[in-house]
Amino acid sequence: MFLYAVIIGLIIGILRKGKLEKIGYLTIQYPLLIVTGVLFQFFVFILNIGLSDLGNNINDGILIVSYILIMAGILSNKSVKFMYLFLAGTLYNFVTLILNGVKVGITSATAEKAFSPEIVELIKTGNVRYFTVIPESKFYMGAFLSFEGIFIYPIVLTIGDIILFFATVVFIQYAMTDKSIRKGSSVRYSRNLFR
Repeated sequence: MFLYAVIIGLIIGILRKGKLEKIGYLTIQYPLLIVTGVLFQFFVFILNIGLSDLGNNINDGILIVSYILIMAGILSNKSVKFMYLFLAGTLYNFVTLILNGVKVGITSATAEKAFSPEIVELIKTGNVRYFTVIPESKFYMGAFLSFEGIFIYPIVLTIGDIILFFATVVFIQYAMTDKSIRKGSSVRYSRNLFR
């Protein structure tokens, strides 16, 4: 999802006659906090650490810590324009995760559209550690929107994900077109990536 948002942001930036190199001038403080948090989530969700027969409370802790790291990284860059959107989306997902018992909620209709019947059954029976079915009336507590057949793989979105998608698009095109971002100014990202 993030990759698609970046591509859309780049297209909008180009259409607005922005410059790609300007993205390299942005200052991102403590980027390792965000990168580490995202990697933690990658390991939990993508590499199947989230299956219920593989782990214990340590995996819950990894997931919670991942959100804390990401939010800490965002807050350390609160002076950067549009960062509040990234914070809002991440915080929304974190709160719903906690309220769902450290699980990502998903409506039955969304799960059935996005996943195979076997996966849906595993989710419904509680055999996928970090997903739980939520009522359609509480769609706002988890993933309620799905895209299948459009992208390379099925995508399910929460309200927080939609905010993050919008934030990424807006931020990328802003970085390319904002006249206040100049080479040699205090906004420098690429040279200080891991500071």
